[in-house]
Amino acid sequence: MESVKFLDSAKDILASFNDEVSRRNCVSRAYYGAYHTCLAACSNLGLELPAINSGSHLRLITALKDNSETYYIGSDLAELKKYRTKADYHLKANISRRDAQIVISRAEALIADVHRLFDSDAETCD
Repeated sequence: MESVKFLDSAKDILASFNDEVSRRNCVSRAYYGAYHTCLAACSNLGLELPAINSGSHLRLITALKDNSETYYIGSDLAELKKYRTKADYHLKANISRRDAQIVISRAEALIADVHRLFDSDAETCD
């Protein structure tokens, strides 16, 4: 599956619905589009995820931030992860339509940066 399909799904959700659950799903899908793009790029580059005691998302962010060429990509992914965590776990927090639009825009920019930087097939995930 191509990771960009997650981003496409986020856009479709936002275009079709405006309820809170849909906005939360939109944020999550956009984040996962960026996450899987970054994960594939690391694999294509031979960057290994560090053996630190944390989840796969933080390990990916750390691998990107530990490399001077990809530091800003890791930082951007970390910011998107904050939105995704808020959307998925903080049910009392409001997720506005603007929040969803911001996450989609930032995810699109991050995916474009990954493709420009690595000139890879990073959008394809196995």
